[in-house]
Amino acid sequence: MEAEVIQIIRETYDTQFPRFSDTSAKRARKTLLNTVCFPIIRGMLSLACFPKSPAIFREEMMKTVHAFEETVGRFIDVMNSRGDSLRLLDVLCVPFPVLPLYVEHKPYLNLAISAQKKLVAFLRKNHVDETLVTHLFAETRGNLAREMQKRLRRVGKTALKLAPPPCLCASGAMEKSTEECDANGAKDLTTEEYTEIGDCASGATTWTEAQSQAVDAWLNSVLNSRGEDADAFREAWGVFMADFGCRGSSEIDIAAPRWEETPAEILRLALRLAGTQEITDEEVEKRQNAALAQICANMSQRKKRKVETLFQKAQLFWEFREHHKHYYIQILTVFRKAFQLAGKRMKAAGIIDSVSDVFFLELEDVLWWEEGRTDGADFRGTIADNKKKESDKFPRVVVGPECEFCWLSRKTRQMMETMPAGMLRGVAASGGVAEGRAVVAEDPAGVELREGEVLVAKATDPGWTPLFGLASAVAVEIGGPLSHGSVVAKENGIPCVVSVTGLMEKVRTGMRVRVDGDRGVVEILSE
Repeated sequence: MEAEVIQIIRETYDTQFPRFSDTSAKRARKTLLNTVCFPIIRGMLSLACFPKSPAIFREEMMKTVHAFEETVGRFIDVMNSRGDSLRLLDVLCVPFPVLPLYVEHKPYLNLAISAQKKLVAFLRKNHVDETLVTHLFAETRGNLAREMQKRLRRVGKTALKLAPPPCLCASGAMEKSTEECDANGAKDLTTEEYTEIGDCASGATTWTEAQSQAVDAWLNSVLNSRGEDADAFREAWGVFMADFGCRGSSEIDIAAPRWEETPAEILRLALRLAGTQEITDEEVEKRQNAALAQICANMSQRKKRKVETLFQKAQLFWEFREHHKHYYIQILTVFRKAFQLAGKRMKAAGIIDSVSDVFFLELEDVLWWEEGRTDGADFRGTIADNKKKESDKFPRVVVGPECEFCWLSRKTRQMMETMPAGMLRGVAASGGVAEGRAVVAEDPAGVELREGEVLVAKATDPGWTPLFGLASAVAVEIGGPLSHGSVVAKENGIPCVVSVTGLMEKVRTGMRVRVDGDRGVVEILSE
């Protein structure tokens, strides 16, 4: 198998890629339709025409999840077996049936989303209280986002018993940490350490070399020590990193660091979450069942069965929505590991200046160098050119007057244009009303968010998820009802408003704001 892959790669890159013509574009479109779009549509039609019970529906979705898990397992096995000798070609040779897995999983996920939309429309048609509808989907149980927060909270609680470095204990977690440290006989803090805490609490978003070294030294010490508290932390840390260490900010970018590479960042979030209350799946289920019983109280048996069936199928969307993304990130992290090892060998050979420079090379550059087909003498020039191209790129999102309200209704646009000063209109994404101190963030790394504060962001991705466990509400400038911020806010049962034009310009950290997730309004209460 490996020899065949090598031959294919060599032939591909020896002949280079043909010019992308109209003919090749048509072929690509036809291939995409036949291999992805049409199979997904056929799968959805089949499920719609021959509906399955929620139990069978869930069983079929679990089959696709297990298939993803098996694929990830093959990549991890190769990585673990090769160790530091891992090559990029080793990873490329692992069978990865991405399209079949996606085509099988997507129809079920789409039908689950459709079930939720049908349920909400049916309840509104039957004049069910909107508050009950909101409670039905708030704090959804059993998905990866909630599991991530649960495990991270446990990491924080066990870390507090071990006197963590002061730079990790800034802001909201400081008081509790100090109490725990005192109870465990920790030393008094020095003036320098208090100064360091003050710097973190005042909103510093970057780590000094000394702070990073202090965190790394503390973590290594704890992981190699003995004792009941150390054992508890080591177990919690290992369990979290095993499944979620591959995640991080901008995680789709293979060059972006993972949480397992930035322990200071994730430990600080863990300490903040440690002081928050954990809502168990049992409590969530009890609340949802109570709301469901209240909704169905005055309905006929036929309507009641319809509501229960749609709700059970809709639940599957919230439970499985992140699985395929999570497994993809795990595989991408294995590729990142292979690139990093290649970068280390290149740096040792003196052909690149830093390990991270390997991400500015082309795929064939790395493959050819590992095969001995190039000496890498021109790599520095390639890296410099690609770094310049990277710096010259347009921003990922372009916002201007011509596209601000393009997808909003005329009525909504008129309301936004006539909003009073200090009030911003957006799209309601997660119900409820909350107010608090605003914390404006461009990036999740280093955000000093304390429990009960309002998170304000341009846009969010899965790397922001742990922060939602601290926020009392979320406001996002870019996004829709099914964007990351909207969905995770619903899972955490907190208000959320998205697509708020001018949010990042008009709201500043320290302002007191109110987020109305029912009306889709963000109000600035005080400067």
